[in-house]
Amino acid sequence: MIKSKAKFIFFILFSFNISILFSQQISEEYINFVTGSLEDKTQVLSSLTITAETDKLTASLPMEAINYITKNIPVIGNVPGFADLALVTVPFVQPNTVENASKLWQVFNLINDDELHTLILSSFKEVEQKTKNIILPYLPDIHTFVAESIATNKEEDLALIQAIELLEIMTDPSSFDLLFRIALNNQIESVNSAAVKAVNTIITNSQNSIIRFMSKETTSIEEKKFLFTLTQNNEKISSFLKAEMAEKALSATIID
Repeated sequence: MIKSKAKFIFFILFSFNISILFSQQISEEYINFVTGSLEDKTQVLSSLTITAETDKLTASLPMEAINYITKNIPVIGNVPGFADLALVTVPFVQPNTVENASKLWQVFNLINDDELHTLILSSFKEVEQKTKNIILPYLPDIHTFVAESIATNKEEDLALIQAIELLEIMTDPSSFDLLFRIALNNQIESVNSAAVKAVNTIITNSQNSIIRFMSKETTSIEEKKFLFTLTQNNEKISSFLKAEMAEKALSATIID
């Protein structure tokens, strides 16, 4: 009986000492984040610096914050303060993994904030060429975002320009039609310029899309002439494609 009590006391003391030791390893930033309000969490992240010497728990705070946002907004709504927390957190999280990209895009969809959208799209642009396939699943959403922004915004939109530049980097043929129509019709100089540049880049990967577009009866002569001009001025376009475009442009002009 005495031995059992002694073992129990030893276990309590041992556990207590381990708890003290563990608590000493937890940074003040981590404690303040876990126990603090939304405003407190934002303050922690805004003053956070992560280096090679930063402990793992503290270094995990940006992802903790992202998870906090994605778990709570669907439950309690986008209350004031979530955008501020996201703005100071996103710069820590690079979309260089499937998980990170997914979390960032969830934040993008949950919080309608131009500055935040610009920040996230900018981070997507920085993904290395060898890992850009991570971004491919979000192309339909980016297309929708661009189309809706064009339809609703009459002024320069930095998030829209970032999205167009991202589509240029992705060079996916599925972006061609959308970007071409923006390049042709949009009157905002910065948006138009970004779209023209993107189309010129994507054209090199979109030969089938170009031929199909030029062959459509619904494609206007103005559209065909504009696309013809783009292809003729693009040094990366093959001579064969340029000749094909010239033939279709001439044919459209004669028919008209």
